[in-house]
Amino acid sequence: MGPEVSEVVAKRINDSVSKKPLETKFKEIQDKYKTPQNCRLLCVPKVNLELWHDLPRNTKTKDLGLQEIQKNLVKAAQPMVQLLDSVLKNQSEKKPIEMATVIPLVADAVTLLGHASYLTSLKRREFLKPDIAQAYQSVCSKSNPMSTYLFGDELPKHIKEISEVNKIAKKTMSRTHGHASSRRSGYHNDYKSNSAHGRYSQRGGRRHFLGYGNKAAYAERRQP
Repeated sequence: MGPEVSEVVAKRINDSVSKKPLETKFKEIQDKYKTPQNCRLLCVPKVNLELWHDLPRNTKTKDLGLQEIQKNLVKAAQPMVQLLDSVLKNQSEKKPIEMATVIPLVADAVTLLGHASYLTSLKRREFLKPDIAQAYQSVCSKSNPMSTYLFGDELPKHIKEISEVNKIAKKTMSRTHGHASSRRSGYHNDYKSNSAHGRYSQRGGRRHFLGYGNKAAYAERRQP
């Protein structure tokens, strides 16, 4: 680790690499910068259409996720390019560098670069998710905070909480299933008992299962 920086800078860095930014403010930063016309290779290269159409959906989804990360890396480079150009121009013209111009550019570049790191961490979680037991895959959620560890500092606590919730859910489902089975069993026994006693209608025929005297009466009742 290197020497400490000011708290303002540290907060900006730590927040940008570990939290989702406010969309409106973040979009404002993104919209401020464009790639210079003569730096057209500073971009997110698209997959050639000849290949893209034949790729499986899963492969496309993965690539789009990586494109989003690369987009933020490009965005972080744009203010740095602008700053470099400004510094070189001032140097050639022997003008002083204005800090009021420098600071916003560097601050925005740091924010954009930090967000690219945040998206990379989310993407790593996504890649690891299939190899994590299904019951614990919620630790991959975006809402789970990050730290110097990919799944945060309180992973054992989260796993314990998830285990407790799963136990309760399992018991509840078991009880519900048990009651349902009991009702089905009681209903089946009652029906068998009624059949065995041979309940008949007043006409001497066996009573219909739904309680209607005969098929005609049942059909009549179903008419609109």
